[in-house]
Amino acid sequence: MENLLLTRLEVRVVVFKEIDNGTPIAIYTSDKKKPAGDIARYMLSRWGESENFFKEIISLYNFNYHPGYDLKELEKQPLVDNPEVQTIKRTIKGIKQRIGP
Repeated sequence: MENLLLTRLEVRVVVFKEIDNGTPIAIYTSDKKKPAGDIARYMLSRWGESENFFKEIISLYNFNYHPGYDLKELEKQPLVDNPEVQTIKRTIKGIKQRIGP
């Protein structure tokens, strides 16, 4: 029998409800300090980015199957803008202006 290394980790569960239907959604995290609202916001932001990725990769490479996704449903979903892109663009522009051509 192999030696098993057991690891123990305390987790926190942040639960929120969908506005449309009240379905509870649980997020498991090891972060005990961040406010629950921040944890939910971070997780929801990631979902938008990953959905955009799958939508774009399907159109770029003409994929017609992705396990776990209904393509017809995916086509209806709007792309979600990453709110940090504009901040990053402004920062890069500012750095370029400071260092010159």
